Amino acid sequence: MPGSFKLKLALYSVPLFGVLLTGYCVYFLRMAYRVGLERTDAELRASLGDQLRHPRQIDLEERVGDRMASVGREVPGRTLVFRMTDYDGNIMIESGDWPKGYDGEAILDEAFVSLFFAERANPNLPEAAGRRGMHPELPISRAIFETVGTYRMMAVCNPDLRVLIGMGLEPLNAEIGEFRSKLLLSAPLALLLLIGSGWLLAKLALRPVNAIVHTARKVSARHLDERIGVVKADPEFRQLIDTINEMLGRLERSFGQAARFSANAAHELKTPLTILHAQLETALRKAPDGSPSQTLCVDLLDEVQRLDGIIRNLLILAQADSGNMPLQREPLDFSAMVSEAVDDIEALDSRQRTVARIDPAIEVEGDRRMLELVMHNLVGNAVKYSLGEPPITVALKRKGEWVQLTISNRGAPILPAERERIFERFYRADSAHNRKVDGTGLGLSIAREIAQAHGGKLELIDADPAETAFRLSLPASVTSR
Repeated sequence: MPGSFKLKLALYSVPLFGVLLTGYCVYFLRMAYRVGLERTDAELRASLGDQLRHPRQIDLEERVGDRMASVGREVPGRTLVFRMTDYDGNIMIESGDWPKGYDGEAILDEAFVSLFFAERANPNLPEAAGRRGMHPELPISRAIFETVGTYRMMAVCNPDLRVLIGMGLEPLNAEIGEFRSKLLLSAPLALLLLIGSGWLLAKLALRPVNAIVHTARKVSARHLDERIGVVKADPEFRQLIDTINEMLGRLERSFGQAARFSANAAHELKTPLTILHAQLETALRKAPDGSPSQTLCVDLLDEVQRLDGIIRNLLILAQADSGNMPLQREPLDFSAMVSEAVDDIEALDSRQRTVARIDPAIEVEGDRRMLELVMHNLVGNAVKYSLGEPPITVALKRKGEWVQLTISNRGAPILPAERERIFERFYRADSAHNRKVDGTGLGLSIAREIAQAHGGKLELIDADPAETAFRLSLPASVTSR
């Protein structure tokens, strides 16, 4: 599954958070219902009080009647039902809305059992009604509860009477239903908050990774000395950070050795090539005109000059890799330099047509020799690879704080794979590296390094498929901003 790791972590947390949230909601509803039942049980106990300890039917009827009336006033919609029987099953009192078919024998029997054990545990209790004058209070059983339909029933008895009293659960069920609806409405919001919390936790947990990414982005040929700090890193990430820092150290040493080798090799080759160039020129002057030796000297001299150009280019690249490219910055009339480059196109190929759109008085600060080398490479490529029609286009304009030079020509299309490698060193689009088009494959690499050294960039821009266009962007001169 593609995408952000933080997003994945947040999405993976959805099932977990969903299960936890569902479990919490179910637990909350069950606990709320249980608390409601306990509150109802307490109200049922309070409805009888200690009336069964010294029962008088009239007093019991009055107390229950008063309670039935007050229950409806306290909680609208709540009902109270009552039934009193003797041990022969005769109904002594029964409310008019008593649930049909319900006799409560199961909980009444359980209440009687508790009464039996209470009498056995206390032998001083009267064994017959004739002795109750000495003991005015009667024992009563433990209250037994059960839920029947929409009623909560309580059974309690004494040695003479059995009482069933029930309270309607409609208000409690309505209250639980309201809780359930609110939970269902708030659950999506709570889930989103949990997902957001997961995203935030993932972001906080990935801070060391972000530090690694930030440092890795700064690593380049000129900044191989960058290292990732381990002072505030968590122990789980320190091994990874130490490994990356060690790798960067090895890369820095290896790259430094390669850059020093290139620079040293270029310096060492300059002397023998200079000597060879001088000897070939001497031999060329001594060779008879039109002789085979003169032709051989001319060919060898061309190769030596080509090698000399390659060595100079390698030296520039070595200096760029080490971050020590020497630049003699000065204010430059870039418009005039581009105009001279357009004149060079006509000098390279008098048949080549050129269209120039150069804004006047555009200035930059840079090294004249290096920037001339960039334009020479770009102009030379445009001439070498142009098909002649339509003409080469050179455009120079100011765009904000940047100066943009665009050179384009019609030529063979550059394939996507070649576009990605066009700035690689020694890479040439003609894969056989033949000499149909002269070059070494270093010109664009050098031009880009020089542009970057000046704080700018050189890029191959998307244009017509049959057109090749390079754009050189440089910071405008401070005095002309």
